[in-house]
Amino acid sequence: MVLVVDDDEGVRAVMATALEDDGWLVATAANGRVALSHLSDSTPAAIILDLRMPVMDGLTFAEHYRQYPEPRAPLILISATVTPSAVAQTGAVTGLRKPIDLNDLLNTVQRYAVDQSAQAHGLNEFRTTRQP
Repeated sequence: MVLVVDDDEGVRAVMATALEDDGWLVATAANGRVALSHLSDSTPAAIILDLRMPVMDGLTFAEHYRQYPEPRAPLILISATVTPSAVAQTGAVTGLRKPIDLNDLLNTVQRYAVDQSAQAHGLNEFRTTRQP
């Protein structure tokens, strides 16, 4: 499962659709607080995290998330103003600049999420196949 955290409903929907079409299970959250509630059920294969959101922003979410036990999902930071400093502050594996190129997003998720799930579980159990 990939968790998409962004306050813009349209952005969440576009990313979720692209990820689902690529075979991923997807959960979404409108802010960091809602995203933290998703983490009580399972550890995602990756978390796509917007930096600027109301209620709880990406930096605050990352501070809370670092307190969770391992294995933790890799954070992929997204923002119109993503910088190496912001990536380092959040502990993200990388950052993507908005507007998001969906091919870049899918390649980034594939690169980091598959590695994380394989390390944690010995196989890629988070992928699904679409039924016609």
